[in-house]
Amino acid sequence: MPNGHDVLQGAPVCAFCWYLKDRKCTIRDVPIDHWVDTFCLNHPAFMPDGNDTPIGPALWHLVHLYLRRWAPLPENVWAPSPDTEEVRIQLLHILENLDPLNSRARPGTAEAISSVVTWQLTQFQEQRALPILQRLLERWPESQLFQQALREINNEGED
Repeated sequence: MPNGHDVLQGAPVCAFCWYLKDRKCTIRDVPIDHWVDTFCLNHPAFMPDGNDTPIGPALWHLVHLYLRRWAPLPENVWAPSPDTEEVRIQLLHILENLDPLNSRARPGTAEAISSVVTWQLTQFQEQRALPILQRLLERWPESQLFQQALREINNEGED
């Protein structure tokens, strides 16, 4: 009979991340209490080449996020993303290069990468994301994710 840990083997959670040491995230410098249900985009399943800049927030309730198509809610944020120029540049780079990154990431992670990166740039109200989002919409005009991010960053629809 599997022991819980065996069932999770290879899941994109902190328990199987090279940045977890002694139940602490080394790139975020935060304790990870729920290491079998917490993840971030720095996990090798998402960033197979590694990236020690904190990419977006650390999130928990992996199953709930998956069921909501990876749309983070405030209650899913375990550790917020640092708001630094380095983090913003990394997020913009990932958004700009979704296709090559998604082709190297583990199958099934593309939606998580797109959703979390777009969500974080929207939270930051990062204006430099606008032309990238417009280019992505030219390629995928039906993308509600990119349409909504464009509206929110432009502050459209607010009173």
